[in-house]
Amino acid sequence: MNFLRRMADSRIARGVAMRLHLDVILRPAYRWWTNSLPRVVKVRPLGLSCKMRLDPRELRDYELDVEHEERDFLDALNAHLHPGETALDVGAHLGEFTLPLAKMVGDRGHVLAFEPEVGACRRLEDHVKLNGLTNVHVFRKALGEEDGAGRIFLEGGACPTIVPLADDTVGRSVSENIEVARGDTFFARERLPVPHAAKIDVEGFEYAVLRGLCGTLANPICRLICVEIHPELLAPGVSAGTITDLLQSLGFSQFRTEPRGTEVHVVAVKPAHTS
Repeated sequence: MNFLRRMADSRIARGVAMRLHLDVILRPAYRWWTNSLPRVVKVRPLGLSCKMRLDPRELRDYELDVEHEERDFLDALNAHLHPGETALDVGAHLGEFTLPLAKMVGDRGHVLAFEPEVGACRRLEDHVKLNGLTNVHVFRKALGEEDGAGRIFLEGGACPTIVPLADDTVGRSVSENIEVARGDTFFARERLPVPHAAKIDVEGFEYAVLRGLCGTLANPICRLICVEIHPELLAPGVSAGTITDLLQSLGFSQFRTEPRGTEVHVVAVKPAHTS
């Protein structure tokens, strides 16, 4: 089904349909077909079969973001994680990374998935159950620099933005109050294992997440981190350079930094684990 959809979306197929005057017939048929796709779909990031409940728009976003724009993160995580190890997914959303990470580390491994938004977290938990995974631990909270409360703004289905609870940001109406935990404190209190690799995608809140996780990430066990930086959403005085400097202070010295549209992807490895 994914192959047929890609064929239908290709410029060549559309061109042939137009030359044969079939587009008038095929366009409404294709629209009906895509709108009636089953909600449970199979996705195969890096060939790892996972099930997700996605509507057509979400499936298109998944194929664009995870299978193309964020393929570098998947490749890095797959190269450095081994069965029985622990992966950390901060900003897990619907499980786009959580599910393949669970397959990478296997039944003896662990995935620690943090997602503060209520609706997304419920769907994440549903996807974990849908795949029969017993090695994923879902936490409905944000990680930050300090324990406390925050507000998450939801904008038209896009990934959320987190600000302190006292921030009365103008022009944003749809929001949820959330719990924010300092990562190091939470890991110690819950006796969570130190992750061997981490992925962080939190829409501008990444510096606060990293600051709160300094002790955990500095542990020699943690050898890889993938961070999506959103320069336009960072706090005043924080830049992509600020974040890479912090990572370097935690022992990461091998960096691959690539602009991805308005975001910057950083893949950082500790030198003892470079290939």
